[in-house]
Amino acid sequence: MLKKYNLIFLMIVIVIFTTSSLSAILIIQYRNSEKLKIEIANSKIYEQKLIELKELVNSAYQMLDANYQVINSYDEDYSNEIINAVNINRILITLENIRKLKVGDDGFVWIVDFEKPYTVRLNPEKPVLEGDNWEFLIETDTLINIYEFFHNSVSKTNTEAYISFKFYDENNQNTEPFFAYLKLHKELGWIIGSSTDFSYLKDDELEKNNELNSSVTKMIMTSTIVFFLISVISILIFFILKRNEHKNLVY
Repeated sequence: MLKKYNLIFLMIVIVIFTTSSLSAILIIQYRNSEKLKIEIANSKIYEQKLIELKELVNSAYQMLDANYQVINSYDEDYSNEIINAVNINRILITLENIRKLKVGDDGFVWIVDFEKPYTVRLNPEKPVLEGDNWEFLIETDTLINIYEFFHNSVSKTNTEAYISFKFYDENNQNTEPFFAYLKLHKELGWIIGSSTDFSYLKDDELEKNNELNSSVTKMIMTSTIVFFLISVISILIFFILKRNEHKNLVY
């Protein structure tokens, strides 16, 4: 009879161990699945943002190029003074229209000369930079002026480039990496670009992972409590049955 109850007790232990193990496996699979979903979602946002940067730059390029074609079509009967005045006015109006182009809250178009001294032609975020040349160091393989980096990147293809770079902040620390799309207008000698950083994606991913970890912790705690109660109840029932059986044998 004792062997019978020992077998029952063993079966209870095996069932509890098996179900708790399966529960742990399911929780791990759930966590991994949710983490993968977060990574895929952020990857799609990243890819979409790069597409938006390219579309923004292409819109600015087309606006400039349309005006450049018009400028080249002027009749030679006009005096050079008139043509130059009209050309300058056309370009200024176009630059002001490009200044208004945006993607979301942070995406905008900037324009800088392709050749040294890399004069800034347009920077909607910092208009004070316009009309002058500046030096902002970034980290790539070495420290380099950002505008020289733009020049080198576009020179490799002579048309366009996707790039990434890091600024140094006021504390001389690396910022989060920026990503940019550049396009060269050869006739004007200008690099048209737009850039963004994805620090908000990291913050969003961290927040979602924290929420996921919190959910998983609650699931583990709930499962642990449930299996503990089941184990205690099963053991109590086992010993009650065993004691009753023992009493019956005595009487």
